[in-house]
Amino acid sequence: MELCPENRPARCTSWPLRALASFHARRRRLGSTRDSLDDRIRNGTRYFRTSIVAQTFQTGLAIRRLSVSVKACRGELLPMQKKQALAMQLRPLAESDTREHAFGSEPPFISAFVSRQRECIASFSTPSAGLVVIVEGRKQVQRGADIRNYGAGEAFLLSAGSRIEVINEPDQGSGIYRALFLCLSRELMIEAARLWPEFAGRSSPADRVALDAPLCAAILHAGEALSSASRRVVAHRLLEVILILAEQGVLQLAPKYVDGSVSDAVRLLVRHQLDRDWSGASVAASFGMSEATLRRRLRAEGQSLRDILLAARMQAAKVLLCDRNADVAEAIAATGYASRSHFARQFRQAFGMSPATARQMRGER
Repeated sequence: MELCPENRPARCTSWPLRALASFHARRRRLGSTRDSLDDRIRNGTRYFRTSIVAQTFQTGLAIRRLSVSVKACRGELLPMQKKQALAMQLRPLAESDTREHAFGSEPPFISAFVSRQRECIASFSTPSAGLVVIVEGRKQVQRGADIRNYGAGEAFLLSAGSRIEVINEPDQGSGIYRALFLCLSRELMIEAARLWPEFAGRSSPADRVALDAPLCAAILHAGEALSSASRRVVAHRLLEVILILAEQGVLQLAPKYVDGSVSDAVRLLVRHQLDRDWSGASVAASFGMSEATLRRRLRAEGQSLRDILLAARMQAAKVLLCDRNADVAEAIAATGYASRSHFARQFRQAFGMSPATARQMRGER
């Protein structure tokens, strides 16, 4: 064993202690380094986890937004989200305010109401019936003591000449209020009643209209023709909107129609449904009046429901037999007769010949 030099006794005496101290110092340094490394690993793991959570949260938001878009396409949104998604499809029709033309001598079929500030209109009246669709923001409508609130994606009907008080509130996010007014003129309503008489009088009071995908598509279809097509084309497309509203049961196709000749109203109602078992009660219900009122008004015009139905059925039967080459059985079915002999007797009284003879005369032409 090598000893320390004699001239260094103190250091030689303390050498084992110094070696031991150095060993412990190195051990402490290693421990400190290891602890520091452990802390760094723990801190790094914590940071990594925090980062992952944050990224996951952001990704979740993006996924939810994407999910909303996908569900909007699939029709799986919650009612309010779906309404708002449909309303945004109508926004191109409400980019600028066109209300100044809405109540002129020849108002456009579709007008836009756009405002960046809150509007309070004490007395609002429309010369014709119309459909109001809220595209952005909110609208409060007061009819007497009745107050209704409508948001984006909701709609309601206004009857001709109705007076209301309205408050238009811009959207809190965009700061803009947008709404559409579709003018449903009396001429359009009468034309719709002529095309689809089965919906005449078939409506029930409703404070809201369901803005569903078919109605939204029909409004867009009509709006696309505003700048490039004639008023006749736009009116034709608006008939689709009227039909959808009638099918929803919220729009009566002929509310003013029977204010004129009730006889003409009945003829128009039954002409496309001659095979139906019409009664005084069913005809009166179609016009929103009592059976007694219907018969009284027909009597005042020198008509009766029985005579009108008989004349309409016989005229239709003659057209079928003489002009459209239908056989007698087809004519009987189309005009609602259950008895062949009864049909033949009525036809002979009306035209002085049997149904078979009328059909043969067509073949001889």
